[in-house]
Order: sequence, then C-alpha cells, then structure tokens
Amino acid sequence: LIFTIFFFWGLLQSALFGPCRGYIGANAPVLRKATFMAIITMIMAASRSIGALPSGFLVDNLGFHALFFVSCGISLLAGIVVLAGWRQAQPPQIQIIGDKAPNPSDPVDRVNYSSFAVQCVVTALQSWTRGTMLGFLPLLATQVLGVSATKVGVLFTIYGIAVMSLSIPMGMLADRIGKKTLMTLGLVTSGAAMAGMAFSPSYAWLLVSVLASGMGVATFSPAALGMISDLVPARRQSTAMGIYGALGENIGIIAGASVGGFVWIALGHQSAFLMATAATALGAIICLALVKGKAAAGL
Repeated sequence: LIFTIFFFWGLLQSALFGPCRGYIGANAPVLRKATFMAIITMIMAASRSIGALPSGFLVDNLGFHALFFVSCGISLLAGIVVLAGWRQAQPPQIQIIGDKAPNPSDPVDRVNYSSFAVQCVVTALQSWTRGTMLGFLPLLATQVLGVSATKVGVLFTIYGIAVMSLSIPMGMLADRIGKKTLMTLGLVTSGAAMAGMAFSPSYAWLLVSVLASGMGVATFSPAALGMISDLVPARRQSTAMGIYGALGENIGIIAGASVGGFVWIALGHQSAFLMATAATALGAIICLALVKGKAAAGL
C-alpha cells in the first residue's frame, strides 16, 4: 500500500511540475528567469518545511496511521481549492499570427539539444544527493545516531527553511553573475554536505550538514531551471520542463536512492553518502567543461 501511495504521489508531482515551470519560463522576463524559477522552488520548500516538523511529532505521539490520515485530508482540501479556482479561471487566449507554423530552422523555434542533454546529465548528478538524503537521512539519524522521529522532522524542516530562504536571493544572484557559476557552486556545496553527513558524529553535526544541503539546492536549482528555460523557445517550455524533470531530476533521485541502498548494505552508510559526493564532483566537472556560460547563445 505504501508503495502505491508513493506511486500516485509521484504521478501528481510529475503532472504539475512541467506545466508550472513551463508557464513561468514562457512568461518571465528573459534576464530574470532564474529569479522567477526561484519563487516556485521557495514555495515547494515552504510546503515541505511546514509539513516536516509536525509529521515527526504526529508519528511519535499518534503513530503512522494518524500521519497518513492527516496528509490525505490536506491533499483532499488542496484538490477542492484547485477545482474551485479552475472553475473561475479564464481559458488562455492563444494568439495566432497569420498562418505561420513552428519552423525548426527558425532561430526562434530552435532547441539546443546538445546543451539540453548536458544540462539534464548535470542535474541528474546533483539530484543524486537528493535521492540519497531523502532515502537514507532518516535511517542515518535513527539507526546510526539514535535520534527520534521528531528530530528527523526537525532535520527536514531545517533543510526546507534553507531552500525557502535562499532560493530567491540565489536566483537573483544567478541572473546577475551567471547561471553556470551558481550551478557549479551549488554542486560543490551539495557534495560537501553529503560528505558531512557521511562522517557526522552527532546530531548537531548532521544538522549543519543538512543545512548545507539545503543551501546547495537553493543555489543550484533556480540557476539550472533558468538555464533550461534559456535553451528552448517559449512555445516548448512546458515540454522541456517535463523532460528535464524526468531525465534530469527524477533519474538522479532514483539513482541516488536505489544505488545508495545497495552501497549502504555492501559498504556501509558512509560509502552511500560519499558516492553522492562523487556524483556532484563529476557534475561540477561536466558543468565547468561543457555547460555554456550564456545558454541563449546556442539558440
């Protein structure tokens, strides 16, 4: 049952992320795309932070059944709000200029496929850290360090607060000094955070490492999303964001969780987290070598 729940939860996220990000990419100012992408990153982090802290408390005091019932109630309420807003929303007005159809040879409609593929690879390597952390941070905290579920909730709350508070400033900085620079910095920070988790001797050390992981995501994600948006024309933003989410983020998360599990069993928890550090190091090298500083130059 639990795997079925996560399956449908993943379908829901996949259905929402592409169109939402695509809409922002198509309508945000060209020179401020990373800033606008940071807003959706911040909102997602805020929702996770709000849910993470009470979830641990609910499990410790009322059990997992209470947690799932509360989560279902919140999801049902969210669905009602969406349906109510949808009924009041006006259908989008599609502007047709003459009889012109999309032309792949036109620079306006051209997609830089090689740069897009490189971007997906770099993002997959960064997302490896998210798969490792989401899958094994609770095990590390409870089984290795022996902390309670409430304290695990605090860890994810701190992570979410870091992403929420830093996403917009990092997005603005990416628009100012360059998306490639912030992507590289985010990869390095995420890798250092994974190494910190691997060698955490105490809960306080683990808390600092989780905070650093949130800083890495807040630094990388807005810049990477802005870069992807620069690589495709406005009419293809939603498709591009959907592919990016599937081939970049989700593959990395799946790899981090699945491979990390085998490594944990075979070599121990430190090796599982250090493998995530190695993934970000490879991502940083690829980013420095192959990602173009000005993504729009390839259009």
